[in-house]
Amino acid sequence: MIVVVAALVAACHLRSHVFVAPPNRKAVAVASATGFMACLASAAPAFADKIDDAAEKLAAGSYAFLKEVPWTASTYGTLPEVKDPLQVLKVVDKCLILGAAMDSAALKEGVLAHSRAISSIDANGVTSQQDYAAILKAIGHMIASAGTPKTMDVYNAGLELVPASSKVPAYLMSTVKPEDAVAAYKEFIEFTTVVAR
Repeated sequence: MIVVVAALVAACHLRSHVFVAPPNRKAVAVASATGFMACLASAAPAFADKIDDAAEKLAAGSYAFLKEVPWTASTYGTLPEVKDPLQVLKVVDKCLILGAAMDSAALKEGVLAHSRAISSIDANGVTSQQDYAAILKAIGHMIASAGTPKTMDVYNAGLELVPASSKVPAYLMSTVKPEDAVAAYKEFIEFTTVVAR
């Protein structure tokens, strides 16, 4: 769930105009999850379709990058450079508050999308592109329903835990093809502009 929130929070950085290094999945994950901010429950059906369309485009444009990430490495099961373990609770608290603000139907779909994706994960820890797109759609709707302030709270709490100035971004970039990471980031930014409307 923290990874989901992380992705959500990462997207919300669009509102704050803070650049998050493309491969800094750790900081993003700790923060997850990414200002897509509007109330989905009151949004028009066309808005919802735009989120889904943008999610499909992001999935197609970032799947090559996703497959390069060494998901089975212990890096993705730990928090680097955490000097105060109790600080993790601050991030968890902001994640819980964000989750409580999400539309319940969108949140349920996000949980189910992740559950389905787990069943299609291969030996490298990568889900199918179809299930990846479904996760992105769900995340977009979840974030859109929660609003900018709560999403940014998670993002900022994550940055306090694992600062962008740490060694994490450079290390993560070294594990993938930089050009694919940059391409994925550009697609991600396009996605956030749709969800944040």
